Amino acid sequence: MVATEIALPRGIFNFSGQTRMDTFCLDLDELSIDFERYDDVAINGLRLAMEAIRRHADEFPYWQRRKRVGRPGTDERTLLIVFMLQQLLGLTFRETEGLLALVQEYYLIDHAPDHSTMARKLSSRRWSTLLDRFF
Repeated sequence: MVATEIALPRGIFNFSGQTRMDTFCLDLDELSIDFERYDDVAINGLRLAMEAIRRHADEFPYWQRRKRVGRPGTDERTLLIVFMLQQLLGLTFRETEGLLALVQEYYLIDHAPDHSTMARKLSSRRWSTLLDRFF
């Protein structure tokens, strides 16, 4: 995938959520006057959302501890991308695992977590804190 450059008004991506992850809400009322821009958003909505996920995941400050022994843990950037994609597309953990095989190169993910790792991480106290900080 290649980055798409489309002129969009500021504030088109609204982020909200506390206990659950509502990722992207496009404010189409803002674009209803200009049908040309509305068409661009309607056609490229998924691509724009995926690019916004990548941008926000890259810019978010993580404070992940590194293990000194044992297998390395799953990268928190990867998990944030996973959870936002899952919410954006309304997928289960197993479906998200399959989607990661397709978008792994786009998001520069070295190791994609499996569905049990995703479920375990999302229910941890660490991720509750991290998602509160993100939103």
